[in-house]
Amino acid sequence: MASSVASPCVLASGLSPFAVTANLTLPDDRLFPSCIVFDAPHGIKVISGATLTINAGVTIGFGTDSTLMVNGGLVAAGTPCLPVVLTSDSATPAPGAWRGVDIATPDSGVPASGRLMNLVVQYGGKAPVGETRNLGAIGVDGDYADFSVTLANVMVSNNYGAGIVFYGPRTGPSPASSGTLRITDWGAATDSIVIFPNAADMLAPLRLSAEPLAPKADAGTPRQGSVRLSTVSATRAGGQAAEINRSETWPSIYPFSYVLGRVNPTPSQVDYVQSDGSSLMVAGPTAVTLTIASPNTLRLGNRFSIVVDPGVVGDFVVPGNGSALVANGSAGRIVFTSLEGSPTPGSWDGILLNYPGAGKSSIRNVVFDSAGAGIVVVGDDGVYPTNGGALELAWFYGAMCESGGPILENLTFTNLPLVHDYPIIAHDVAPATAMAYQGGGNTFPGASTVLVDAPDCQ
Repeated sequence: MASSVASPCVLASGLSPFAVTANLTLPDDRLFPSCIVFDAPHGIKVISGATLTINAGVTIGFGTDSTLMVNGGLVAAGTPCLPVVLTSDSATPAPGAWRGVDIATPDSGVPASGRLMNLVVQYGGKAPVGETRNLGAIGVDGDYADFSVTLANVMVSNNYGAGIVFYGPRTGPSPASSGTLRITDWGAATDSIVIFPNAADMLAPLRLSAEPLAPKADAGTPRQGSVRLSTVSATRAGGQAAEINRSETWPSIYPFSYVLGRVNPTPSQVDYVQSDGSSLMVAGPTAVTLTIASPNTLRLGNRFSIVVDPGVVGDFVVPGNGSALVANGSAGRIVFTSLEGSPTPGSWDGILLNYPGAGKSSIRNVVFDSAGAGIVVVGDDGVYPTNGGALELAWFYGAMCESGGPILENLTFTNLPLVHDYPIIAHDVAPATAMAYQGGGNTFPGASTVLVDAPDCQ
């Protein structure tokens, strides 16, 4: 076993997972006298209505392809000096030696629950055969329900894929969470943490860390981690995951960055109207506001865009309801940049602010890097310009000649495509409103300026 203990107590039900059908606390002197180290060769299953409590200092090793499946309750009651350790039972473990912890609310019965305090999870994250989702070494699956678990000083290491994955539009850490969530490593094609955009605000109580187990050579520089905001339609909630439909604030997660989209997506992933992974829409049944706290870095995939107040219903384009974006870098810079390692100019599309929500939006002290590759719908005439800007203002419903624009101040545009001379493009917006953005402390590369596309607003 990875814990190097020779004779653990065995938790087994023949060749099936050890079943927790009633409340059980480990160690348990009745069933397992004097044991603090256990082996679960076929995993553990906690059924709905039962709770498994693991006390401080307990280590459980899991066999190949096994899982700690929790449809009931899980309490890991470790302490800073005596954490609970869930690991592989192999003498020579490798990442993915077991599948990890899966806390999933059952379709019926008592909802699942989790309180994970001073917990260490090692060598997990191997997905079952045929599973295409990134399950993570810890998976929290709320499906469509609002679902949360309490995390307090959790470390996940030697991961096969992501460290922790939250599935569901409102699935994430509970407000009672505290301390540090430390993800020391993750698979090459994955991210440290995966969560849906509508649940990103649930990360606020935690401090995120990606510090490795071994001392770093550059000890003064925090290691970068990533929080993927899942927007691909193959996820369980489908296209809903690509839409912010409630007002929320994405907390500062420095030195982590938010990640949206993919590098080199397939052709089916670049139609933002279908919400299938190429865009994030800020649009609810009523007006909503997405606020991005500072400092933060957002890394966007190829052809990815953020569309505010789209007003799109099926195949019809209608006015939005006033949804807005607020990104004010008052306490430090906010950076929107490319997901590419060495970004090419214009590798992601940019941000499209539609009216009436554009008039309520505010973007200050922000860097737009490597944006402006987009092809966007303009007005109601079906024109597709080839010089999409890093930041665009548009009416989607007629030429309204809007005079009340968003606050756009102290913006810096870098690494734009050479063929795009207009970092800010204003469609059917009053020229005086649009040209004011040439000031306001905004910094444009070279001789670029603001493009005013308002033939009916002269």
